[in-house]
Amino acid sequence: MKPLPLLLLCTLAGSGGSLVASSIAPTRSRAAEDTNAPDIARLNARLTELGRRAEELERAVAKARLAPTAPQGRTALGGVDAAVERWMKRHAPEPAAPATLDPGDDVDRAVDHILSSDVFGDDELGFWKELRESGAIDAVLARMEELVERSPYDPELRVALAQVLVQKSFERGAGPEREVLLDRAEETYAGALELDEENWRARYGRAVTLSSRAAFLGKTPEAIGEFERLIAQQERSPSEPRFAASYYFLGNLYAQSGESDKALEAWRRGLARFPNDARLAEQVSTYAELEGGGR
Repeated sequence: MKPLPLLLLCTLAGSGGSLVASSIAPTRSRAAEDTNAPDIARLNARLTELGRRAEELERAVAKARLAPTAPQGRTALGGVDAAVERWMKRHAPEPAAPATLDPGDDVDRAVDHILSSDVFGDDELGFWKELRESGAIDAVLARMEELVERSPYDPELRVALAQVLVQKSFERGAGPEREVLLDRAEETYAGALELDEENWRARYGRAVTLSSRAAFLGKTPEAIGEFERLIAQQERSPSEPRFAASYYFLGNLYAQSGESDKALEAWRRGLARFPNDARLAEQVSTYAELEGGGR
């Protein structure tokens, strides 16, 4: 081969390569652009959204700056906890005064008092009220149950336990819980009477408890019977001021049962033995006037 043709061939070959390369490059650029187009579109959309949000934020800030100041008394969010705490302190209940009877320290003193005094007297109402309000009555009740368990044949312990049960029932309103406590009290009084049927405190306590029961239980006739037996027992014994209450309650029960004649008779009978008893005198005077006016 001649040199010239060879040189020309090489030149043509090189030019051809350039032409091929230049023809391929635009094809590759267009392919890359087609591939990246979706990403660019998404990016543009994202930038547009961010710009819109920035504009909204700027408008909100400007509006907040132009808003009127909150009236005095309104609390910033950061001060809510402090405000709540201040309110709680202002409205906190007054601390309760310490109880005179402490459930732990004074139980023995309360039990001794119950066993050594006439806890049925009106002057003992303050003692029972204090015992209930102090919260000590549950501890006293537990101690009395323990004493009865240790000495089951002591009627006075049973009487004392029954009276604590009655007082405990006053913490309950009219309802099943109160009636359950009174049932226990009745049974405990009855147990004392089995040990000593002449025990005045036991029969009086049982009669009063029966008279206080809910009307639908029908305990009134039984209560009347207990008071009649108690009065018969009293009239065989030397008179005591506490005996006057038996006539008073018996007359009340007769009156509640619609037997006004028997009621007046019971009060008069008691007043004849206790002429200074104000309650009996009042009942006799009141019912005597009613009886006279009805004739």
